[in-house]
Amino acid sequence: MSPESLHPSPRAATRPQAPATPPIKCRVSVKTVDGGQTYDGLFPSTCAAVIAAQERIGMRPCGISVRTLP
Repeated sequence: MSPESLHPSPRAATRPQAPATPPIKCRVSVKTVDGGQTYDGLFPSTCAAVIAAQERIGMRPCGISVRTLP
């Protein structure tokens, strides 16, 4: 290990951060053998919307579709 990794430069803490991206408005459709449901929500990404839908449904087989909304 180098001494720099043990004691980071004080400038490292003052580097400018990239601006946070706004949440994405999505329409999520979930279809299971029991039926389906559609809902809108704000997510950090479309991938996060899919993951949230899968967590909501659980381990049941399903089809998930996500579309961004204006």
